[in-house]
Amino acid sequence: MADKDEMSAKELFGGGMSIRIPPQWRDVSDIRQVPDHQEVFQNIESSTTELDNAGGSGCCFVIDLLDRIDTLGDDDAAVFYFKDLAEANDAINVPEMVGSDDDGDENHRLLLGHTFVTEVGASEEGDWIRQLGTVCNACCCNGWQHTLPGARTSPNASNEEDRVWVRVELCVIRLKNVETDVLVTLSTPSPNGPDTGTEATVLSPLFLSIVSTLEVKDWGLFG
Repeated sequence: MADKDEMSAKELFGGGMSIRIPPQWRDVSDIRQVPDHQEVFQNIESSTTELDNAGGSGCCFVIDLLDRIDTLGDDDAAVFYFKDLAEANDAINVPEMVGSDDDGDENHRLLLGHTFVTEVGASEEGDWIRQLGTVCNACCCNGWQHTLPGARTSPNASNEEDRVWVRVELCVIRLKNVETDVLVTLSTPSPNGPDTGTEATVLSPLFLSIVSTLEVKDWGLFG
């Protein structure tokens, strides 16, 4: 995994939560308005300070606090949110999705990689998100979406010809005790299109390392 010592601590939602992220990731709320239930960070590879229309480049990291859907089972949660995110990103042909073991065709615009569910928050050595503060399930997946840059986080989405393939890594932490789903996503542009090689169909060491540092500081955040 990535070295946590090289990351910077960030307070989330007014100090109610915290996480450690790469120091070059900029808080998008410093540039434009971000919804209260969301925290957005972007890796800015250019010197510009403009983030409208997905200005700047590199990956985008988002944390959403969402009302827990009681009728949504843990085994289905990651794929449900992956499809929901595709709609938010204005991905093409949202109903079409194939697994990494399917050759697919040029009409497919969503590709799903590895999915899994694991228990976290046990505060024991080896536990993935040991500082979370409660025991719960984390439901994860990754895949690719053919998206309009900025459609999810900017009111001014780009034109159709600007569509790009984006690799999406996703983890939904299901806080049943406060009826909240914490959705964590890392979206990275994939200029060469989807990569279905073995390493690309699992969560990256960077994403795993960042999510492992998530901590709830004040449970009053959830009302």
